[in-house]
Amino acid sequence: MGRKSLAPVRRAEILKHFYEVLVKEGIEGASIARIAKHMGVYPGHITHYFKNKEEMLIELVESLMKEYAEQLIPQWEKIQDPGKRIHKILDMVFSVDWAEFFNNRVFFACFYLSLSNRKIHSLINQAYERFFRILTDEIENCIKPGISDKVDTAAIADMMIVQMEGISIYNIILRDKQRIEAASRMAKEIVLDLLNIDTG
Repeated sequence: MGRKSLAPVRRAEILKHFYEVLVKEGIEGASIARIAKHMGVYPGHITHYFKNKEEMLIELVESLMKEYAEQLIPQWEKIQDPGKRIHKILDMVFSVDWAEFFNNRVFFACFYLSLSNRKIHSLINQAYERFFRILTDEIENCIKPGISDKVDTAAIADMMIVQMEGISIYNIILRDKQRIEAASRMAKEIVLDLLNIDTG
């Protein structure tokens, strides 16, 4: 029986330190030399597993998108009642905690690089499209019989994502939890009203 490769473990360890250096130094300061210093290893240890910083960033984005789905989506999957389930989803999607799931410096570094890097743009696009499909399915499952033909589930899912991102950015700029929470409650009420679901 052959030995199991340590590469996935080593790559994950490097990405963890890369993330931490990104938080402290930003994308410009997150050099391979700095990451190596943060890890207490020689730069060659990193370049053995990653050719360059771009390759590291692509894998980091993949890892973050996976973590996003694995940690957050299961929080509502166990709720069977469609009404309670959509309430839970809206509470999460429009919450300050959700807006702060990723470190802002890391998120905006990835977003900025997605403007010029097709692979990173594609990964982020795929994550949003997957989330859009999840929301669309959840909205369709909670709609009461007789009103489904009056509800544009795709438009509501898009609106939810737009509001979610708006809350996230406004939270960074405003830094006023009370006002953000008030806006979040209103966003939730708007969606529930469109779906003809009790806001209680």
